[in-house]
Amino acid sequence: MTQPYWQFASTGGGTEDGVSNPEIEHFEGDYNYFLAREILQNALDVRLDKNEPVKVVFTLELFSQQMFPEYNKFLDIWQRAQRFWPKEDLKCQEFLKSGIDCLMADQINVLKISDYNTQGLNGSDNEREKGWFGLVKSVGSSNKHEGEGGSFGIGKGAPFSASLLRTCFYSTVNDIGQNVFQGVSKIVSHDDSNGDVKRGYGSFGLPNQSSVRNREQIDGHMARKERGLDIFVMGYKVEENWQQKLVESVLRNFWPAIHKDELIVEVGNTIISQKNLENLLVRHFHDQLSKDQTKPVGNPLTYYEALTKGKPFNKKLSLLGDSKFYFYQTTDHLNHVAMIRKSHMVIYSKLFHHTDAFAGVFICEDDVGNNILRQLEPPPHDDWDSERDKVNGRKALKAIGEWIRGLLKELKEIQTSGVQDIPGLSKYLPFNDDTDNSELGNRETTETETEKETASLMQSSNVFESFPVITPYSVSILNSPDSGRGGSGTSIRSKKKISAKKKIGGGGKGNQPAIRHNPTTARSYLVERKDRILTYSIVLNPRENLKCSLKISAVGEEGEEKVFIRRAVEDNKNLRFSSNSISLLRLEKDQTKKIQVEIESPIKLALKIQVNDLQQ
Repeated sequence: MTQPYWQFASTGGGTEDGVSNPEIEHFEGDYNYFLAREILQNALDVRLDKNEPVKVVFTLELFSQQMFPEYNKFLDIWQRAQRFWPKEDLKCQEFLKSGIDCLMADQINVLKISDYNTQGLNGSDNEREKGWFGLVKSVGSSNKHEGEGGSFGIGKGAPFSASLLRTCFYSTVNDIGQNVFQGVSKIVSHDDSNGDVKRGYGSFGLPNQSSVRNREQIDGHMARKERGLDIFVMGYKVEENWQQKLVESVLRNFWPAIHKDELIVEVGNTIISQKNLENLLVRHFHDQLSKDQTKPVGNPLTYYEALTKGKPFNKKLSLLGDSKFYFYQTTDHLNHVAMIRKSHMVIYSKLFHHTDAFAGVFICEDDVGNNILRQLEPPPHDDWDSERDKVNGRKALKAIGEWIRGLLKELKEIQTSGVQDIPGLSKYLPFNDDTDNSELGNRETTETETEKETASLMQSSNVFESFPVITPYSVSILNSPDSGRGGSGTSIRSKKKISAKKKIGGGGKGNQPAIRHNPTTARSYLVERKDRILTYSIVLNPRENLKCSLKISAVGEEGEEKVFIRRAVEDNKNLRFSSNSISLLRLEKDQTKKIQVEIESPIKLALKIQVNDLQQ
């Protein structure tokens, strides 16, 4: 029985393969971002049971030299290539040196990517319409059907960009229960012991670069045990934060599919599913800008909020069919719309001008519309380009744009035409932190208010009421009552009914206001619960330099309740605190401050945070 071996075809005196490979270099740079995006898209395309989610697992394994198929032959090929290419070709020599160093190490990093509830790769080596040929046996081709994600076949280069060796092994169990195995290497030309120059594209398998289809000829640690596909990325470029980068790429690009329970992803010890999607989005993106530079532009947490909390609209669009749009008002001017089709991957985000801050989500799940939009995507699947479909492209995108712009215009008119002056309403409305002292935002009232009413007001405008809490809120900065300064200012609350116009002295001299609004924003969310001990993370984003203390309270329908801090920590350093206050914090303008606080409570709490300005 012939054993598998490495094979590289002869150039026959023809073209030699250098180190520059557009198929691979297209994905270099942030290769983990592209790796997750391409792998998950392909897995979702071949979902087996439509009632169950696809599962994809990323695992870092360590291979010894003995575990690497025909290791000595493969190392010899690399060393021959190093001698074959001139030393003046610095890029090629650097690539070859990195690969040889990787192969000669005691352990070789291998990223194993396994998918479940998928069809596997079906077909023989010669069935060009089947999945095995499309992924393993061809270059730049795709045989995906209508509605599936890719259409160019270039995405298969993503795993190779993450490999120092530009080498991957594919191990599948297909639709007839057959094990199929083959290695693919995309390196550079080299010569053999007879001086014959070989191509850089080669494979590990049977004669004529055929796949291995006898399980007994597949090393046990690389043989797939159930239907689906394993990809082994050999010589994986391990970064210190590789898991975080993969997780964030999954969250950024596939939160819609995970939200719809179509996808579960495991990266190391992290499981990403519908059950913990919101928690992970908060953990990874709560302190990130709403508008960042990573594609698709925009914080995925904000888009997730738009889908789950925003106002939905439905319409049957020309050419595209049934479509949905979700509008969500935000505190920051993101003003982008996440564009999604039936694959439930975020293709890209598009800017739409609107006077108010908002985020939006557009989804087309119609089969016909999905196929039209798929044809508009370039190789990275990160845009819809009307020029790619001369017949339908421009009409389809025009229908989407006109619908969304029309909705934004209607929403603007509703907001601006509905302004009324209702007596007594102002005391129930929070201050508008994003405006100056406009006529509507600074109006006073002579109505009276009780302590209970004011506590309810504080709760409605400043408090997170459920876990996880992901909406930022503004906190007022109050002068320390012990400083003896502050001048006169509007009273926040009183045990007696008072006029809101009445001015109360601050207890000292000077003209400083007792309350200064909009100096910072904050987020608070529960990160851990052990018995009666709740650990909250507090994130402050100051808009000016402050020397302050924090007072933390729990609030509910009946007003404020005092909490007792057990521990307060910043960057693993204990902070000084007493009862429900954290002493002497220094906040620097535009510098995020993260604090963890332990509080004892039998139930989850809605926290109110008061920042006391310690004036000098």
